[in-house]
Amino acid sequence: MILDGPSLISPLLKKLCNKTQPAPILTSSNAATIHFHSDNTGSGKGFQITYTPTEGIPGCGGTFTAPTGRITPPSSITEKNSYADHLNCEWKIQLPEGERIKLSIVKLSLESSNNCKYDSLA
Repeated sequence: MILDGPSLISPLLKKLCNKTQPAPILTSSNAATIHFHSDNTGSGKGFQITYTPTEGIPGCGGTFTAPTGRITPPSSITEKNSYADHLNCEWKIQLPEGERIKLSIVKLSLESSNNCKYDSLA
């Protein structure tokens, strides 16, 4: 299992088995967890994984520590005033111990769908 974050409870990116080699897997941050499991009924020849840092999409994710800030998704190059396609951005807001965070959604205009099937903000 390839997980998108620093622990076994991080979101699952890919679960691999058999011999099908996947396309490269890209995490949404600087952490990934790789979990390998084998049972007692046989084995294959194993695996080899390489990794390299890759530049993220500017503005797609990050950590905010300032007392106030503004978060918006990266804009599309082809459509003005729209966010880009195929994004998986994660922002972390971390204030000093004892402080609370008030989030104010100033504008929300995402692709329409039932049950947030397509684009969503969580």
